[in-house]
Formats: sequence, structure tokens, C-alpha cells
Amino acid sequence: MKIIFNPLSGNFDYISKLDNPLQYKGSIAVNSDFPTISNVKNGWFYTITADVTDDDATKTNTGMSFYDGDEIAWDGSTWTVIGSLERDDLQSVTDRGATTDVESTFSSSIDLSDSQIKNTGYIDFSTGLTIACQEGRVHWSDDDGTLCLGMPGGNVELQIGQENLIRVTNDESITIADGGLVYVSGAVGNNPKVMLADNTDYSNTGSRTIAMATEDILSNHKGYVTTFGLVRGVNTSGCSAGNVLYLGSTPGTFTNIKPSSPSEVVEVGYCLRSHATEGVVFVTVDHKGWKRAFAVGGDMTGFEKAGVPPTDSKIIYNPLTQQITIQPTGTHFNVWYKGEKHQVSSPITLSHPDVTGSYFLKWQAPNATPTFSSTPWDILEDIPASYVYYNKDLADGFVFEERHGASRNRHWHYAEHFTKGTYWHQGEGLAIDGYTLQPGTPTDVTNRFYLEAGEIHDEDINNQQPQTISGEYLIFERTGADGV
Repeated sequence: MKIIFNPLSGNFDYISKLDNPLQYKGSIAVNSDFPTISNVKNGWFYTITADVTDDDATKTNTGMSFYDGDEIAWDGSTWTVIGSLERDDLQSVTDRGATTDVESTFSSSIDLSDSQIKNTGYIDFSTGLTIACQEGRVHWSDDDGTLCLGMPGGNVELQIGQENLIRVTNDESITIADGGLVYVSGAVGNNPKVMLADNTDYSNTGSRTIAMATEDILSNHKGYVTTFGLVRGVNTSGCSAGNVLYLGSTPGTFTNIKPSSPSEVVEVGYCLRSHATEGVVFVTVDHKGWKRAFAVGGDMTGFEKAGVPPTDSKIIYNPLTQQITIQPTGTHFNVWYKGEKHQVSSPITLSHPDVTGSYFLKWQAPNATPTFSSTPWDILEDIPASYVYYNKDLADGFVFEERHGASRNRHWHYAEHFTKGTYWHQGEGLAIDGYTLQPGTPTDVTNRFYLEAGEIHDEDINNQQPQTISGEYLIFERTGADGV
């Protein structure tokens, strides 16, 4: 059977090879022309020659109203409007039987009463029409160049083959507005639960950003989000057509300004039309994971610095008690461990044994207290914070700065540590001059030198060194096989 569908009327325009031929039984102009319920047969059809209502109690009495020009058929229990066919066309179907092809035009809808349409070669949809969105309706869209399917609720149409939608549950206590960017916060059955995403916390929201809402979704209600495709009716007045859009710092928002560290860079799509109420966004979420692998060693590990060295935290070492304290200078400071952020809001104090040696302050896992021990850190696995050398006999020690930033490649840090380490930043002083060695053959005695003011770098940590006057100083260096 061949069917051609007319989306303008919502009707099938042509039907051929009718499996059960209709039997034409005449015309109906008044309610008494309807057949009685006892003798009407399935497949009988009539033409309506005047507006009429089937309300004669002695007839079929369905209460249905019909218009002049309708063709109606009895389906065994009620009347079905099958179109506005010419009598000769329908009669020819009856006369020739179901094996003869015939094409007929229907001007009104066909109610198949939930029956199937089988063995259809193809369906031709009318083009050049504007069809309203309706749940369960399929029609052709000239603007999109594809078929559109009305989704549950009647607010969203799926442009078939051009976009991907996911039905989600709003996990927020507020409405997620059309155009809001969301991340997966859980699941209800097979449906994801979503909340508004932002770029300030990569591990908890940024890394799980999946889509843009394509309709307003009430709290604890279901709705649709677009993972790939066009979202219309969005406020894009703050950007220009062609701009790359990024996840913003305010939950659910986007920006055309690329975020800088420590904010996460999540590309969410492109602005196709700049407009306050009719903007269009092409959604294609890209977390830039491959770039992060080169930019920050595959994930962020280190201090979220507010300065170099960090000004949002400080380290205090007391050799008399062998205690080291790391504490925020304000309300808190942040450390990142393999892409997960940990906020430190209170001072942390640790101690080492009263034994001469080297001690290392480091984080080894997120949301955990750092360790302070003689075990050196692993640059690729730990978060270095500080190095302490302690001398028991002198009851004294010194502390080194090791709070490296998180927004770097950890593998670069590893290479810099073992190839460059601490170095003189050329052009910024530190020229060593006016020095002599006493005696002529150096021994473990004091030596005399002069050091100009300047700057030294420990990879990404810079330190200003003041001018040092000429005098006698002990030279501290590593010697021997054991590096004593």
C-alpha cells in the first residue's frame, strides 16, 4: 500500500491497494438517512450532501456531526471520516476490488483507531508549509531541511538527524531556564538528573557538563536538553555570530571570553545568531581533555595560586618544636590533586622527629591531611608544599618554598626539576664578585664573597635575593656519593 501524507491538514492524501474494499451505500442529507444499527455493515460508506448530525435514536445515533462533502465509513462500531472523494472513485474501488491500484485525494483526516499502517513503500511529506509543534507530530521543515518530531510536552521539536536530545530530571530547587548549561548530578531510572554547571569547580561540575536546556524545566520535573544541535530563543546579545562560547562562572551561563586559570575551559558551542530573545546557539560540548593533558599534565595538581609564591597561604616552621604549619592568609586556600579541588579553611600543623635530616611536606590525596616525613615527594603523584632541613645538634633548621602552581603540566614540572631546578634569572642581578678563597687550597673553612641583589627561580617560583655584603660565610653544598 502506498500512502502520501499531507502535514498541512494532518491527513493522508493517497491510499492505494485497499485490503478491504469499501461498499458505497448512498448519500446522507438528514439524520434519518443514516442506517439502523442493526443492519449497518463494516465497510459501508456514504457521502454527506449537507451538514448533518447522527442523532436519530432509531439509526446509528453516534452523536457525530459531519459536513457537506465528507465521506464516512462504518468501522463496526462508529463512523470514520475517510475524506471528500468523488463517488465514482470510491465506487470504482468497490467495483474493481482490493487488487486494483487507485489514488484518491482526502480533504479531511483519517482516523485509523490506533491501527497499524503496513507494507508502505514510502511516505511523501508536503514541503513549503509551516506546521505547529505538537507532541507526537512528524512533519517536514523547509528551514531545517529535515523531518521534525514533536516531543512530549509539545514545547520541543527534534530535528531528526541534526541534533541529539536527552530527557532529564531537574535536580535543582529552581527552574532550569531554556539555554541553561547543565551537568549530570545523578539519575532517576534511565533518566539523568541534572543541575546548573559552572567553570569554577572542574571535578564537580565542569567535567560533567553535558548539554544545554532546550526548554524551561521546572524543579523535579522532566524536560529536554540538547547535547548536539541548535538551541533557539536564547539570549546571545553579549556575543557575536561565530563566537566560540565557553561555560561561565555563574551556574548555567556561557561566555564568549575564554576563561583563564584556575577556571576550567569548557567549550559549549558557537553563537550562530546574536539576539536578546531570538539568539541561536549551536551546542557541541568539548571539555578540551586532550588540551588539558598537555596544559596541566592531564589534570590539575598543585596550589591554586593567588601569587608567586601564593599569597592566599603561608608556611611557618619552628625548629625548636620541629613543627611546620600551613595556613590560609584569608578564609581559605585551594589545592588541586589530579583534577579534584580541596579547600583548606583552617591551619594544619604537623611535626617531624627530633632527628637531623630532610623532611618533606606534601599532599598525596585529595580531602586529606598532608604528610610531613623524610620520604621525598613524587612530582608526578604528589603536591609538594615545603622542604625542611633540620640539624638536631644545633636545634635549628631552614625551610624551602615548594608551593608550585596547579595550572601547569606536571610532566613539564618533572622535566624542569631534573634539568633546570633552581637557577639564576639572567639580567636580574646575582652577579658574584669580589670573592677570595681562604686558604689557597679550599678546606671546610669559611670563605669570602660578595653577592649582588637579584632574582632566582625554582621553576615557576621566583624569589628576590637581597644584596649580600662581603664577609665570611659557610658554603652549604652536597658532596660525596650519598649527597651529604
